[in-house]
Amino acid sequence: VGYRLHDLRAVDLVGEALGRVGVEQVFHKVAMKPGKPVWFGRAGERLVFGLPGNPVSCWVGLEVFVRPALARLSGLPEAAWRRPLRLGRWAGAETRPLDREQNLPARVTQAADGVDELEAVRWQGSGDLVGLSRASALAIVPPGEVLRAGDPVRFQPIA
Repeated sequence: VGYRLHDLRAVDLVGEALGRVGVEQVFHKVAMKPGKPVWFGRAGERLVFGLPGNPVSCWVGLEVFVRPALARLSGLPEAAWRRPLRLGRWAGAETRPLDREQNLPARVTQAADGVDELEAVRWQGSGDLVGLSRASALAIVPPGEVLRAGDPVRFQPIA
């Protein structure tokens, strides 16, 4: 229809299609990596989530947005579904600052002093499920911050 490939990438087809059937967009794109292109809308009382296409981004969106929403809609008390963040110590290479929250797949080990230490696993980005499978946690790096060896780091254990 006259579109070149790079033109199609700039168009959010899912949000546009949902809008055509009466779903009102609440938000699109969040300041986190991976998972930035999450889409959320409502159609009356129905909640509609559009998760990113890359598998790691999709999984993070599911954990951060969809699972808590389903639990609350099911009437579960927050204590039954919220996974509290833990605090550990960064033992990996220095990270680089980004303008959004980073969720870095990491491996957790216990140091001799009993503190959980985290080190990033090798992964190739949001399409790398194999890399994610090596992780036992997501290290959470706030926007604009850098982690250096020895720094405290919040993390979310994953199964």
